[in-house]
Amino acid sequence: MIRRPPRSTLSSSSAASDVYKRQRLLQEAHDTSRSTISECDTRLAQARREWGDEIVRMNDKHVDDVSKLRRAHEQEIGELMGRLSEAKEYSRASFTKTVVDNLHRGGNKSGFTDYVRLVTERLQVLEERQIVKEKEFATQLAEIKRLAEYELAVEKEKCDLLIDQKNNEIRRFRVEMDDLLTDMARLGRKSAIQ
Repeated sequence: MIRRPPRSTLSSSSAASDVYKRQRLLQEAHDTSRSTISECDTRLAQARREWGDEIVRMNDKHVDDVSKLRRAHEQEIGELMGRLSEAKEYSRASFTKTVVDNLHRGGNKSGFTDYVRLVTERLQVLEERQIVKEKEFATQLAEIKRLAEYELAVEKEKCDLLIDQKNNEIRRFRVEMDDLLTDMARLGRKSAIQ
C-alpha cells in the first residue's frame, strides 16, 4: 500500500496527484454522462418510433373499423330498402287484385261509388303503412348512426389515451435528460472551481 502525504502537505507531487485525480474523475463523470445521454437519446428515439408505429397501427385499425361499420350499415340499409320495396310491391298487388275483383262484381253507379270508396280506404291504409314503415326505417337508421358515432368515439378515446401515454413517456425522458445535464454542469463547475 502506497502512503501519500495529507492534503495539507505543500508537496508539489501531492498537488499534481490531486489535480490528476480530479481530472480523471471529471473525465469519468463526463464519459458516464455522455453514455447516459446517448442511452437516453436512443431510448427516446426508440419510444418515438414505437409511438409513431402505434399511431399508424391504430389509424389503420380505425380506418378498417370504420370501413367495416360502413359496409355493415350499407348492407343493413340495403336490406331495409329491399324490405320496403317488397312491401310496396305487395301493397300494389293487393290493391290491383281488390280493384279487379270489384270491377268484376258490377259496373253500376253504386259499384263505382263502392269502388271509389274502396280505393280511398285502400290509399289511406297504404299511406298509414308507409308512414309506419318510414318511422321504423328512420328509427333503425338513427340507431345505426348512434352506434357508429359511439364506436367512433370509443376508438378516438383509445387513440387519445395512447397518445397521452406516449407523451408522458417522452416527458419523463426529457426530465431524465435535463437532470443528467444539470448534474454534468454541476460537475463541470466543481472541477473548474477546484
